[in-house]
Order: sequence, then structure tokens, then C-alpha cells
Amino acid sequence: MNKDWLINQLPAVMAKDPFLNRFTGIFQEIATGLRVEANAVPDYIDVGIAPHDFVRWIGSWTGLPVQIDFGDEATARKRVREMVASSALLYRRRGTSDGLAGLISVVTGEEAMVSDTGGIFRAGDKPPSERRITVEIQSTGGLDAPLLVSLIKDELPVNCTFELVVAGVPVQHDESSVGLSRDPKA
Repeated sequence: MNKDWLINQLPAVMAKDPFLNRFTGIFQEIATGLRVEANAVPDYIDVGIAPHDFVRWIGSWTGLPVQIDFGDEATARKRVREMVASSALLYRRRGTSDGLAGLISVVTGEEAMVSDTGGIFRAGDKPPSERRITVEIQSTGGLDAPLLVSLIKDELPVNCTFELVVAGVPVQHDESSVGLSRDPKA
């Protein structure tokens, strides 16, 4: 970008005036800063290249668990970017077994299998009295099991119970506490 790009756009007669040159220079300096920032907008829109703190900040708007301590910084960066990139899809599926499986997969880095007792019932038919969901994964992906349990509880309807099975072993948790905060510090 030419150093005097705005001043050079003045009519020749005005460009010779030292006061107008300095006065226009003020606006040129401000506008140059704005142009530089505007040129960087595509870098902020793409979660693959946006600064990590910005991606985490945007992710916090979605309510996704972007503040979780994933152990090491490289894993945190990768998973937070994946969560934010998939947030629209996750929210379209929220409240479904696919949505829960997607969230668990992106948080743990492991494929999750979710099964439930729900379904479609004819008018007048009564659904099962206990709505139970089973979540199966091979590993917690480095997350503490209680934190993962809390995330699952936050995604389930109030009247559901669930079982978390990690590598074939059921994880024990208190069925009575529902809707824990996603904030691991809470």
C-alpha cells in the first residue's frame, strides 16, 4: 500500500497546501489501520487459522466446553477448533442421540456410540417409564471421567438417566445430580 495513498487522491491544488496535507494525513493514518484490520477478517473467520484465543472466545458464545483443560496445549487447540467448526452441526442435532454422540466425539477425540430407549409411539401408546441412555466410548480422550459425566448430564433431558461405558467398563456416577456446570472450576 502506497504510504500517501489518501493524500495522493487530493486535487493537485489542494495537495500543495501543507495544512491540508497534514490534516488529510490524520485520516489517512486512521484509514490505513482500518484497511489492515479489514484485510485480516478472513483470517478470523476461518477457525483453522484464526488465533487460538479468538477461537476459544467465539466458542464460549456457543456454550460448548471450550474452557476444559485437555491436558496439553496442542490437544486443546485441536479440540477447541473442532468444536467451534462443528458447532452449527452440533446445535442442529442437539437433543438427539446423534447430537450427543457428536459432542462427545469432538470433546474426547473418540468415536462415541449412543443408544437410548426413546422412539416413536402411536397416539395413546405410552413410552417406557424409564428413559435411559447408554454412551459407549473407548477412551475419555484424556478428560477426567467426572467432567465427561457432567458434560453428558448437561445435554440430557431432565427425566433421563444414563450410563457411561468407557472401554467396556461402566463409569460410576451419581444419578441424582443433573445439569452440572460445564465450567470445570465450578
